[in-house]
Amino acid sequence: MENKNNRYLYLFIGIVIVSFILRFYNLDLRPFHHDEAVHGWFTCKILNTGDYHYQPWAHGPLQYYITALIFHLFGASEFTGRIIPAFLGVLLVLSAYPLRRYIGEIGSIFLAAFFAISPSILYYSRFFRNDIYVVLFAVLILITVLKYLDTQKLYWATFTGCLAALSVSAKENAYIVLFIFVSFGVLYLIRERDRLKIRATIKKNLPAIVTALLAGFIIYFILYSFFLQHLTDPIYAIPDAVDHWSHYTGGPSGPFYFYIPIMALYELPILIFGLLGIFYYWIREKNNVLMLFLTYYFAVSMIIHASIHEKAPWLVMHLILPLTIIASGYIEKLIHSDWRSVKKVLVLVLGITLAFMIVNSIALNYVRFADPAEPMIQAAQPDMRFKEMMALTDSIASGIDGYNTSIIVTDNKLETQLLWKLRDYNDVSWRVDINSTLDAPLIFVHDLDAEDVAANLEGRGYTRVDARILQWYWWKPSDASLRFILFREMDRTSDGYGVVLFFLRSPDRAPVS
Repeated sequence: MENKNNRYLYLFIGIVIVSFILRFYNLDLRPFHHDEAVHGWFTCKILNTGDYHYQPWAHGPLQYYITALIFHLFGASEFTGRIIPAFLGVLLVLSAYPLRRYIGEIGSIFLAAFFAISPSILYYSRFFRNDIYVVLFAVLILITVLKYLDTQKLYWATFTGCLAALSVSAKENAYIVLFIFVSFGVLYLIRERDRLKIRATIKKNLPAIVTALLAGFIIYFILYSFFLQHLTDPIYAIPDAVDHWSHYTGGPSGPFYFYIPIMALYELPILIFGLLGIFYYWIREKNNVLMLFLTYYFAVSMIIHASIHEKAPWLVMHLILPLTIIASGYIEKLIHSDWRSVKKVLVLVLGITLAFMIVNSIALNYVRFADPAEPMIQAAQPDMRFKEMMALTDSIASGIDGYNTSIIVTDNKLETQLLWKLRDYNDVSWRVDINSTLDAPLIFVHDLDAEDVAANLEGRGYTRVDARILQWYWWKPSDASLRFILFREMDRTSDGYGVVLFFLRSPDRAPVS
């Protein structure tokens, strides 16, 4: 028994180490996505002004407070911006360990492995945005609720309240997660009212409920008030969030089935064995309350995310989270079953689909991480030429006046990326008319304006460099070919929003006005 326990522990630790390497390897190779640039700029703004007010479009304050500390200690960069998401991704893998009691040791091993290698979870663990916070907190809330139900210890309820507040302080879709937890509890009480006696159950757990609410409110108030500096902000945060996101129509969208092809393409073993698990537990273990809750979690989350306007690939994580736990628990049942021929077939399917997922994950995260043919990559990802363009900008500026070098930016749609990339430069002119005098050593323009600007600069010693800050495909059903599924090969070139840099290499070649 001891050797068996040691093997489990060594295997689990090995998966955690692999997850750490996967998340931190070449963490800053991919240039910041549009959203990452926004979050990076907003974090720097908090550092520079020493102030914060909640803005729904920027999501909750937690990410900014933690990253501002990282920026303060280690400097602002793509790497430091992604440190916390990567670290939280490792913690997510570790969260499979306390769940071993509920899904078995083999189940927890598979859960840790799924969390470690899942294409969507790995990609957005290497991504400076808030969703990995909410995913981790959802699992931790599940664990603390289970621990409280097992032990009736008040401190587990306190932890639950704190985690709920931290989740709400990370991103607004935490409200969906909390709604799922609370609504399931209410519906379960109603269903089991004769056995549980609702009033007696509420009375018994009232101290835990009050403690959780109080702990959560304190943390929520502290974080949304910018550590008690803006005492009215927490009052308006939730109404502002509801108002903004209920009317929001500016983000990416898609049909109601938007997430199903993405899950099938990237998370195939989780999708197959999660659905098989739902069927199994519904038929064989109807009294397994954890699996009943996770099935409810998946169903409600799918309905809500299919119904709202914004549909983005990072939201896949929230959909596969409960399905991943169900799939892992079902695999535990499968391994220990005596189903013989069925077991052999399902184990073969598991091996093939798991290999397919691993190959997809490696390709997505380390090979095609800026390729718009990858549906997991939302359109606002710059290409690698943009990274080279910004490295060239720093190199040119270092030979002129350093961070005091004059820079012109003509197109306002370039600002999101460039506000982050040019954050240390002191002489940047924004939204300059392309027909005005363009006399800076570094000039950024939209590619549709590039020919006119090039004609204006002709004979003045400028060199042109092209890149893209946006790139996308208008997807069609016919794109789902075998070449695409296996290699992301498309029959046409991608569209995009281009950026062009015109530069002079030295001040003695400055243009004549």
